[in-house]
Amino acid sequence: MKAHVLAFLAVVAAFAWCYGPGLGHGFSSDDFVMLEYSRVTSAAEIVRERLLRGPRTDVASPWWRPGWLLVLNAGYEGFGMRPAAWRAALWTLHLLVAALVCRVAWRATAHRGLAVAAAALFAVSPAYAEALLWISAATNVLPAALCLLVAALAWARAVEGGARAARLVAWAAFLLSFLFREAAYHMPLVVCAAQCTLAPALPLRRRVAAGVLHALPFGAVVVLHNVLLNPFTVGELSLGENLAVAARHGIAWLHELFALPARGTAALGALAAFAVWFWRASPRVRFCLAWAAAASFPFVVRSHETRFLYFAHTPLALACALTFADSRRVARAGTLVLLALAALNATRVPAKVRAGAEAAAVNDSFLVAADDPRFAGAGTVHVDLLPPELANGAREMLALRLGRDVEVVQHLLLEERPPFLIFGNPAFPDLPGAQPMLHFARATRRFARTTKDELVAGRPVVPLLAFRHVVRTVDDWAEVRFDPAVVHLKPPLPDLDLTGEGTAKVVWVRAGTVQRFDVGVDVPRDGYLVVAFVAELTAIGGRAFVDGAPAPLLVADGLFNAVPVRRGSREVVIKASP
Repeated sequence: MKAHVLAFLAVVAAFAWCYGPGLGHGFSSDDFVMLEYSRVTSAAEIVRERLLRGPRTDVASPWWRPGWLLVLNAGYEGFGMRPAAWRAALWTLHLLVAALVCRVAWRATAHRGLAVAAAALFAVSPAYAEALLWISAATNVLPAALCLLVAALAWARAVEGGARAARLVAWAAFLLSFLFREAAYHMPLVVCAAQCTLAPALPLRRRVAAGVLHALPFGAVVVLHNVLLNPFTVGELSLGENLAVAARHGIAWLHELFALPARGTAALGALAAFAVWFWRASPRVRFCLAWAAAASFPFVVRSHETRFLYFAHTPLALACALTFADSRRVARAGTLVLLALAALNATRVPAKVRAGAEAAAVNDSFLVAADDPRFAGAGTVHVDLLPPELANGAREMLALRLGRDVEVVQHLLLEERPPFLIFGNPAFPDLPGAQPMLHFARATRRFARTTKDELVAGRPVVPLLAFRHVVRTVDDWAEVRFDPAVVHLKPPLPDLDLTGEGTAKVVWVRAGTVQRFDVGVDVPRDGYLVVAFVAELTAIGGRAFVDGAPAPLLVADGLFNAVPVRRGSREVVIKASP
């Protein structure tokens, strides 16, 4: 067997050692959503309803990703509910991407060890563990990343060698990637960077002009896709607020990308090192670095979804290999450096795998607790609260387990402030005391069977949103004795007329994002809308608006928040600071 094959098998073994313990972990909640969709939808329906008709909002995913849905459908037909089989297939695709990185690095550097080390650095990275452990994410990230890697490499080859066929390959792979995920929005920048860096013999002005000219058609496709097929919006924030969010996400990106020990000064240092590296690098290294920066766009926009780092790590691995390609002696030293970095990364993977195992264990405990004779004939399973792992997909999980549709109703808030029991579902007080429920214990992070009376256990039950028309002023929060009919405030008080008849009430609630939710109200007389958040919105820069006009956001009872609302108001909007 050839030496380079043995070397890459060592990369496969290293990956299996790092990620292997997560092979048989269960599905995540989003996985259940997509598996249930695949169970009830045929491939022909996906082609007819999703590929040919565009995005839909009445199905499991509002995104236009027909290729992703077809992959999920084929996987469900082939692997069913066996997570180990799913991950084995998806990890094979990941190793195929690593093999392509190895092949390209080998051809570019003519050094086998350096190429294998770059592939190892990419293969065992913990930065995008989410893209490998989360099946519903892996099924769209990995195919899209493979397409975009082929597209960028083909365009780079076309610029260096003038091959027309390579341009066609780049275009085909670019367009194909949209079937799996809208991750190709950075491709115009990659095309422009290739023209500017990989043709150093031409004058700079001519290179820039060629880059812009070739990037325009790619940009036109991106704009058309965003307008016609992409329903995603970034939230109702101002331009300055969005820039602040992007800046914080950019620092988080550097932290995840380079495993920095601190986010502030270390991030600035990394930027300075990146600038020096870019200035002194060869044309190919400059292209790979520009490509990596452009491919980080999704993460900078949406941050928490670390799976987006997958798109930036392929060019970074190539840049690392090309940096040490000056001579054989330097290449040997570079190989040792990259292998050391890969080994350091490998030590960080088990923590990511354990986190995925814990999330799967929470899901399993929910299924076991819900599989109870008291729920067998009921169409509704009542739950006190659902942790983040189950915020989406609980209904689909039970449907796949029980073989029938079951409604899952959450009554309380995830946060709890003893001795209060805060409920978000207005129907909770009307449930009978003997109503069977599932209780999520925070200490063990597992579900158990209980009843409403056992859950309440004599504690005051407080609604998340409620109007109060009686006010008492206090100078010290220690003086407050909680009364559900009274709101305690510190002076000075807003000028409200609390006399009159009628009681204000909440008509509807529409939660948008973590940044905002809207409350429809019916206010026959002035009152205070008390919001029973555990974290005081006033302390984190929260804001309130009544019928579009800014309104005070007050501390109520020393625990909660209150918004003064005048008679005749129709809508209250509460925003958290971005």
